[in-house]
Amino acid sequence: RFHRFINHSKGIQVLILCCSIWLLTQDLSFLVGSTIVTISLSLCGGFLPYTSMPDVPHALQWLSPIKYSYQAMALALLNGTSAEKMIDLAGYNTPGSITENVHILGGIF
Repeated sequence: RFHRFINHSKGIQVLILCCSIWLLTQDLSFLVGSTIVTISLSLCGGFLPYTSMPDVPHALQWLSPIKYSYQAMALALLNGTSAEKMIDLAGYNTPGSITENVHILGGIF
């Protein structure tokens, strides 16, 4: 299960790497990359479940690549356990499989 956490953190590293490639200075890359990661983390559903989010952040969550990696990790950890009902309660069932989340991440990157 630890390797899933490592894969989740690699998504964050890829966002920072892309910013450092596309932007002119290291300071600007760090600023923009950190901003993107902070917004993505706030929309991933880890702090506030999707079912409790206001309308605008709930709509923006679909743009967050961290949402898909976090959701795939939650599905992998909770499916088949006594905590499986948390998937439905927190709204982690759309897209409903790990494969669908990984395909969307592939499309984003």
